Amino acid sequence: MAQELTLEHGYHGWTLADLAERVGVSRRTLFNHVESKEQAVLGPRPVVDEDALVLFRQGGPTGRLLHDAVHLAMSLISANEPGPADLRRFQRVLLSDPALAEAAMRGLVEVLEDLVLRSADRPGITPETARLAFDLTLGLVRHAGEETTSESSTTTLNTRLRELLPLVDEIVAPQPQTTAS
Repeated sequence: MAQELTLEHGYHGWTLADLAERVGVSRRTLFNHVESKEQAVLGPRPVVDEDALVLFRQGGPTGRLLHDAVHLAMSLISANEPGPADLRRFQRVLLSDPALAEAAMRGLVEVLEDLVLRSADRPGITPETARLAFDLTLGLVRHAGEETTSESSTTTLNTRLRELLPLVDEIVAPQPQTTAS
């Protein structure tokens, strides 16, 4: 509902009292569920599935850092995976207000930085390789998100991420040496 109000009136064109009225609850009840107007629009910060993080820190699930980072991101997404229509609405909301887009990106960066710190004991990982793996993962999520927000898309974000992994392998895998003729 907060996203709908933002699209209808702009981010600064409505209040949390308006949101409470729209959803049919008291302001007090609303404040028990959302901390701020920004959180109401952007949703709660993604929470890392501890089992998925433990598996990642142990070198799994595939033993390949980038694949494993994508699988960890997929576990974050699957906790509350939006459908294509929800993603399209979220994209319109972010495009409607640069400050909201910046806040969403800031939240993602904070989650990624937390993941970098919490994955420091994965075998063979350094802060730099962890950061790079999560940055590349964020790029893949952004790419998959753009594809799944098209009007004709019925694919979920996680499905598209899963489909992209073989393409990533094709791009980053060593290529056979060819000689110029």
